[in-house]
Amino acid sequence: MSRRISLRRILSWQFAAAGLLPLVLVIVALLGYLLPSFERTLRARDQVLANAITEQVMSFLAAPSQGLDTGAAMLRKGLPLSQITSMFDALAAARGQTGALMLIDFEGRVASVGLPERWQAYRDNFIGLSLGSQPYVRKALRDNRPVWSETYLSPVGGQISVALAVPVDGQVLVAEVDVDRLSQSVAALRQGGNVLAVLVDRAGRVIAHPDSAKAREQVNLSDIELVRKGLRGESATGRFTLDGRDYLGSAVPIPALGWAALIGQPTDEVLGPLYAAAGITLIGMLLAAGLLLYVGNRTAGRVARRLNLVAARGRAIADGRQPGALPPTRVSEFAQIGDSLDTIFERLRSREGEVRAGAERLRTLLEGAPMGVIEVRVEPAGRLVVLGANPLVGRVLQTDVDATLGHSLQGAYPGFDNTVVDHACQRVVQEGGNVALPGYEYSAAGCERVLDLVIFRHHAGVVALCFHDVTERVAAERALRDSELRFSAAFLAVPDYVTLSRVSDGTIYDANEAFERITGIPRGSAIGRTSVELGIFVRPEQRAEIGKRVSACGRVDRFPVEMRRADGEVFEGVVSAREVNIGGESCMVAVMRDETEVRRAQRALAGLAAVAGGSSLRSLLDAAVEGVGSGAVAALACAVSDDAVELSGLLSVDGEELLGRIHSPAVAVAVRGGSFAEWMPTAADAASLAPLLGVRAYHLIVAPVSSEARGADALLVAVPRALEYPETSRSLIRMVAERIGQEFARLRAEDDLRSSQQLFSQLFHASPVALSVSAMPGHKLLDCNDVWCHQFGYSVEEVVGHTGLELNLWVNESEREALLEDLVQRGESADREAWMRRRDGSEILCTVSARVMRDGERTLVILSLIDVTASRRNEQAVRQINATLEQRVS
Repeated sequence: MSRRISLRRILSWQFAAAGLLPLVLVIVALLGYLLPSFERTLRARDQVLANAITEQVMSFLAAPSQGLDTGAAMLRKGLPLSQITSMFDALAAARGQTGALMLIDFEGRVASVGLPERWQAYRDNFIGLSLGSQPYVRKALRDNRPVWSETYLSPVGGQISVALAVPVDGQVLVAEVDVDRLSQSVAALRQGGNVLAVLVDRAGRVIAHPDSAKAREQVNLSDIELVRKGLRGESATGRFTLDGRDYLGSAVPIPALGWAALIGQPTDEVLGPLYAAAGITLIGMLLAAGLLLYVGNRTAGRVARRLNLVAARGRAIADGRQPGALPPTRVSEFAQIGDSLDTIFERLRSREGEVRAGAERLRTLLEGAPMGVIEVRVEPAGRLVVLGANPLVGRVLQTDVDATLGHSLQGAYPGFDNTVVDHACQRVVQEGGNVALPGYEYSAAGCERVLDLVIFRHHAGVVALCFHDVTERVAAERALRDSELRFSAAFLAVPDYVTLSRVSDGTIYDANEAFERITGIPRGSAIGRTSVELGIFVRPEQRAEIGKRVSACGRVDRFPVEMRRADGEVFEGVVSAREVNIGGESCMVAVMRDETEVRRAQRALAGLAAVAGGSSLRSLLDAAVEGVGSGAVAALACAVSDDAVELSGLLSVDGEELLGRIHSPAVAVAVRGGSFAEWMPTAADAASLAPLLGVRAYHLIVAPVSSEARGADALLVAVPRALEYPETSRSLIRMVAERIGQEFARLRAEDDLRSSQQLFSQLFHASPVALSVSAMPGHKLLDCNDVWCHQFGYSVEEVVGHTGLELNLWVNESEREALLEDLVQRGESADREAWMRRRDGSEILCTVSARVMRDGERTLVILSLIDVTASRRNEQAVRQINATLEQRVS
């Protein structure tokens, strides 16, 4: 377990942290803002100072440049050398920054020199000096532009100087500038502060310095990174070290001269105020931390003392003692805690009283409960001690309840003396929950009972054994099981298919062995499922009808059904059922008897009797096979010789029609004899017939067909087994043979009719008159010939199925109604004239004739329409001509 820390210490540190954390965040935010702002301000100031120095230097160097420009103008005007020298002296004396002004002639020698007054006595010493080899002179002549020199030792004044060379028509004017005076000019810009301002030339040598000695020594500062950046034409700010002291400053290039200005201020002077402010801030933070710790410790002490009082009061409440009152406080939360503790104490007192009352009520309830209850204490050593029991325990277990108190469970109630009850009590008292022991057999001297026992934990270390006496119920269940065994033996021994199922939905509760033998469905797979789910009933509505009748009448007798075996084979039978009530649920015992063979024969006879005159030969042969039984084959036979028979329309076992010739004198004699014959063929005949018939015939039957049929001589039936119902089968075969003769006669009549219809169709389509056929009633067109289609502009497909009204053929509907009235009254109408409408909307005058005829079950109307439009127009024209001639003659 981790080491505990006092609440006082935790609160003290939390108060201190809560106070210091905002202060630290504010300081960090200020520093984050002020340091970059300070750096930007410092850089801006250095940049301004550097720009001012640059302007001062350019202004300082402007005087020599202006003097040289004046001399160049005088020289171009061709003034005498003496005047130029006098002008140079005046400029040297007037401008203190210019040391000497010289004119270098074409040979590179000094031709004239202007000097300050103190040096003019030495003028002759400088006339004729050769300065043409100086680099800045040569560069000025070469580039033909003003050029500033590097620092050098002046031959005139003997001090470190820089010179400006200006080319003038092959000569050069040179003005020297004293570096000491440039340093003094730069130093004047320090504004009284400790600011370092340095100028360096293109080589990095000091040109101007607040300390003139440094300028005269020409110290090289090119090793400083800021100086190198300035000489490269870049402005930069940063730290640098000079003469052993750290500076913070900037370097600014002077592009016109190729120089650089270095401005700096000692780092300790720049950052000194910041260091002082940081120290003051740190001291303030330490003082604030100490103050916060002190205040937090005092506050935490008061909170901890109050919480200790609250804890002491809570322990008193837990121990059941009367808690003392808390001292008054002005803190509302502490007051609420005190009030809550008082409320908790009062509620605990109330709950304790309720628990005691509830325990008393529970004891009273258990004494009158309809179940036995024994309260047992489980001791650490595992001994079970009886603490109490209700009166029902004494009555059921035949003991004195008061005498068992304090005794062990096994001694007081010997029927519980086993490890099952002992282990259950130990488990419940340790793990909780409950253990159910249904059907527990309690056995003691003079007391044999069956109990439904439940053991659960009552409270800590105590369990309760609750039981119901189910002795009588168990005895009744055993008696019922014995009865069920007797019923089951009889149930299973019945040879018919027997099931026990629910009436409402057909769920199967049980089935006998005959069910499995007849249907092929295992009993285990059928139980719990409905007959519809098993697919037993071919028509599920039959099962529904059986259930309806059983529910209404309580029974059903010999109800015909169609059933399906597991392999898909359909069989027929009858079902008889009786309603029984099992456990308050309506069930039925159903017995099904397989009558497939009987039903097949009956159905074949009934089907044959119901065959109409138009039945096919296959239907008749199917009826013959159905009546005789599965596996049989039936065929039409014609004798072709004394020992050969031609078979046609043969229906084999797999349903295919076969044609062929068999050679069997016995069969040929029977077919040619024209009488009914029946025999069992010899093994040799059966073997010779098997390849063509597809079965090995056990029984052969020959029935003659009517001699007028002229389609077959006899009906041959081959049966691969003994006939089950021989009389029924013989009668059926005779009837089929007779019906086959009738069928051949019907087929011959149908052939004659088809020939007549073909002839009519040929005449109909070959007619030169527009003809159409329609059906009555309704008068929908069934057909029309090509002349009709050409005359009215329609195709056959467009008019079939439509009436003349739908096609808008009749111009005057009254003419159509008059024609139909004639057909209804007289069956025909001839030579009526009517205006008809073609598909394109044009109208034609037609002579219409119609006749009603019968075609089997249908009434047809044959309609002819002759276009007489042109004839009537010609007749009209002739009449007009005759009338005109008569007028002329008269």
